[in-house]
Amino acid sequence: MGSARSRDTAALLILLGCVLILNGWTLAGGIPYDTDNILFGLPFFALFRESPFPLWDPYQLCGLPLIGNLQYMIFYPLRLAFLWADAARVYGPFCFVHWVIGAWGAYWLGRVLHIRRGAAVFGAITFACGSYIQGRALNPSLFFSSVWLPSILAAAIWTFRDASIRGASATALLLAVMAFAGSPHNIFFSFVMLAILVGWRMTLHDGGRATFGLQRLSFRNAALLCGMILVLFTALFSPVWWHALELLPRTIRAEAKFEDITADSLRLWEVPKLWFGGLGTPEYGDKTSYCGMCVLLLLLATAVTGAAAQFKNFWRGAGGYGMALCVVGILIALGATGGVYYFLYAVPGFRFLIGPARGLVLFNVGWSIVAMMAAHQFLESVQLRVKLSRARKVMLGVVVLCLLAGTAGLIVGPEGILRGAKTALLQPQFANPDIFPIVSSILWGGMAALVIILITLFPGSRIIGPLLLCAIQFANLWHFHSRVWIRHGTAEYFVEPATVRFLKNLNSSQPWRVMAWAPFRLHSHDIYDTNATSNLASKLSDYYRILEVQGYDPMMLRDYVGFMTAIAGRSNLDDPFRAASAAQLDSLFANLTGVRFIIGNPWNLQVPMNPDRQSATITDSRPVESITITSLADHAANLPQGTPVGAVRIEFSDGSTTSVPVRLGMHTADVRATDPAGTVRHSAVAPNLRWRQFDPRMGGEAFWANYLGRFELGLGKAVRRISWVSTEPGVIFLVQNFAVEFTPTQADADRFQRVWREGRNEIWENRLALPLAYLATETTTAATMAEIAAILEAQRDQPGKVAVLEPGNPQPLNHPPNPAEPRIVTMTANHWTIEAETSGTAVLVVSQAYYPGWCATVDGVEQRIFKTNGTFQGIVVEAAGRHTIELRYSPLSLPVTLVIAFVSLLASIVLLFLRDQPVFRPS
Repeated sequence: MGSARSRDTAALLILLGCVLILNGWTLAGGIPYDTDNILFGLPFFALFRESPFPLWDPYQLCGLPLIGNLQYMIFYPLRLAFLWADAARVYGPFCFVHWVIGAWGAYWLGRVLHIRRGAAVFGAITFACGSYIQGRALNPSLFFSSVWLPSILAAAIWTFRDASIRGASATALLLAVMAFAGSPHNIFFSFVMLAILVGWRMTLHDGGRATFGLQRLSFRNAALLCGMILVLFTALFSPVWWHALELLPRTIRAEAKFEDITADSLRLWEVPKLWFGGLGTPEYGDKTSYCGMCVLLLLLATAVTGAAAQFKNFWRGAGGYGMALCVVGILIALGATGGVYYFLYAVPGFRFLIGPARGLVLFNVGWSIVAMMAAHQFLESVQLRVKLSRARKVMLGVVVLCLLAGTAGLIVGPEGILRGAKTALLQPQFANPDIFPIVSSILWGGMAALVIILITLFPGSRIIGPLLLCAIQFANLWHFHSRVWIRHGTAEYFVEPATVRFLKNLNSSQPWRVMAWAPFRLHSHDIYDTNATSNLASKLSDYYRILEVQGYDPMMLRDYVGFMTAIAGRSNLDDPFRAASAAQLDSLFANLTGVRFIIGNPWNLQVPMNPDRQSATITDSRPVESITITSLADHAANLPQGTPVGAVRIEFSDGSTTSVPVRLGMHTADVRATDPAGTVRHSAVAPNLRWRQFDPRMGGEAFWANYLGRFELGLGKAVRRISWVSTEPGVIFLVQNFAVEFTPTQADADRFQRVWREGRNEIWENRLALPLAYLATETTTAATMAEIAAILEAQRDQPGKVAVLEPGNPQPLNHPPNPAEPRIVTMTANHWTIEAETSGTAVLVVSQAYYPGWCATVDGVEQRIFKTNGTFQGIVVEAAGRHTIELRYSPLSLPVTLVIAFVSLLASIVLLFLRDQPVFRPS
């Protein structure tokens, strides 16, 4: 026993070393940089410094519920680390721990399957160090939950193999931990994984040591065990799913279209490259598929050595189950191109919880099982056959050569092989994208073949063989680590920028909100020169504790987004399902939401654009100072410096026109433009963002370059139309947005006053902003958001005078103005205290999103909260005089579900420590 335990410890240390070499930079404070990490994960984790269980997020979109959002990890045990340290400092080690969990869980899975230790390490390296888990570090909820799947599967195999009650309890606990980690997608995928396992277990007899069990599992016992797991998991997870059912019907995603959700699905022509490599993106498992070279060689070697019985056991046992997971994952990932997702979309709820490409987590789990089974069967077969005949050696060599040639052909085709060979001779750069797949396939496939032949020549050692296999697999993954492009940096990125420092240093007795105004962008993290922190883009307002009326969240409240759309429109550059930004800087929207400060130039306005005609019509009669375009250039890295791509045609209101030629700046990623007539000049812009990706269809590595160009007019004339005219055939240059900078009028100057400027960053004060809580002395009713917007627009000169309620609410009020504005005494995430003085009946309007679970008291007496202005909270204050109003977010269902979860947790722990009793006795 002691020897076995020491060998397991050594195996786990080897896995820890692999993760340390590949991802040790996170222990040193490195942070994976991507939209989901910077604008979603890290800012949210920063909220835990305020409260161990923040139930409400007040820092974006005028408030969002957290507890029902599956991606917020409110009850995830490991997130306790963020209670004691800054999120940016802890995030890197937090990620590292999850890579270790994935590696050790995969090893445990192999041992539960009775797979040899060396083979289990081989498969664990494939899972945790392969590109799906490596690349998914850019998507926090998927990453933190995916690493638990092998452990869940191991516990489930233990459950169904031994009919174990303890195993069922462990499975339910691990399922709950995985669900708390924040991915609704992986909740679904885990149940798919377990359903396939039960079906496999109920139809299989014993297939050898590396199988699930000793006999078939009856339907009765399968139902009993599955029911126990499901009941325990449902009870443990009740604090989240109960409130998720409350949140989901209220989110904006109900309007999603099938084409939008399946945009990132796997294509049919890409399926072979999953097995042989060449997709080149974190989404589709680049390095995991390259490991297929080693795995397929192991399977072929098993067959060639003559161990037919061992090879047969592969398909009857865990290997067949792993292949089933691979196939199901591919069918889900195919999405709109023939996969099962097409049918799942018709089921309400599933359409928003299953990203097609995310189904490849099943492929990754299945492929790691196939890898460890292949290594196990090969090592077993080598023990049976000490010596290979010459014919079998020749056969093995021919098969290897055919496999390598076929793989190269699948990756780049015959023309790619010739181009790669020519490039290799004339420009021998191993990292050249044209020859990379070919060279890598031959190199690592050939090295794996040499290792396999070496093991077959010296089959006596039970240590050297597994070590050699693990070494070649790790070396393969280490080499391909650069193929998954994970941008990363340090916590210094989140040091408070000058804009935040200025806002926090303001002396103000009352809270206020801001609006980051940046119409020149392509994505929420792509503002000006990618300095998103200065502009408080999206959820970074959470990190800096600044109230922002825009935001980024997969579960935006539909009412609030509808209010924004009706009053100020929505930016056509934002993701319609995860980000909400106003299209126009409408003072009415800014006023009603309490926006006191605008970060950015308020005279820069986005122009509604016709994407098909690449043109925009301007109805504003104010003179235009400058025009800015944001655009994308396809394959910009392959275009020579100064390549002409087209021209911006400007039509002035007086009938005159001018044309501005646009040339690419390949290295600076900006627009180089000149105007021979001298009427328009180009203003240099700092280097902007470029996205790097490997695209085999384009013949290698492609760059989608974001170009930002500003054309100064300075003519004092109004512009009627802006158009894009493409002049260079074969160059794809897509104009994403036109924006103009107007000359402000006196009325504009009365609304906004600049209070701070540093470089291109500036802050303006909105003089007409309402306080976050104000008293309305008149009420009316309206049924639709359009009617509400019309009523509020009619009261533009007296904002805050009228509160619009839903039909059937209190009778209209009309009382004299109140003597003073309400004063917010305290304001935290879950609690507001407001003091107000009224001269009669009035409605206290709080610019906080209306949502079930909020309760109000006026002078200690509970009062109903009404939905006001279509999205905010309103409390009727009836008597004249001074009043204290308190608002608390405390859903009544939360204590009940917490008690249910706690009792279930105790029951699960008790079951784990009881003597294991099978549900049935084997005959």
